[in-house]
Amino acid sequence: MTATISAPEHLWRTRTPSRRVLVRAARSGRFQSSRSASRAWEPAVAQHAPSFAVIEARKSLGSLALPATTIRSVEAFLESVCTAQSTVPSVTLGDEDDTALLHWVAGPMSVEVEVGPQGATYFWGVDDQAREHSNDVSRTQIESLTRRLVSAIAARVQGSNPGWRRQYLQG
Repeated sequence: MTATISAPEHLWRTRTPSRRVLVRAARSGRFQSSRSASRAWEPAVAQHAPSFAVIEARKSLGSLALPATTIRSVEAFLESVCTAQSTVPSVTLGDEDDTALLHWVAGPMSVEVEVGPQGATYFWGVDDQAREHSNDVSRTQIESLTRRLVSAIAARVQGSNPGWRRQYLQG
């Protein structure tokens, strides 16, 4: 069953009410948005398939003697900042025994992030304008800065060498 409803103007603070399509779920009998209902039909694996960068970084991460909590934290961080276009970071031991250092580089651009059992603890990067950025206070800001610079690095690499993945796998 499908129903169309108008959002109350006072809730959304818009002058034109928006229309949403709701679909009644067969099992629960509840209505849900058509967007989330269509996602239910997608394979779960496709929704959470790791990117090439995450898959390759896991190989390096697995060779390091790190606690399981740090490994999970690094993987979660990588999954939150890497996209399908992201390049592969080098992964080495960090300054502390239970941390990992992630490093991306392309031309003058560079990103370093230290990740421990509780998440990212330090960020340093150089953007395409040669401006340095650093943060060791906010995990949210570290993640945001990393995501932005890793995306810029990916765009630079893709523009310069669109076949980099094939070359990476040969090495």
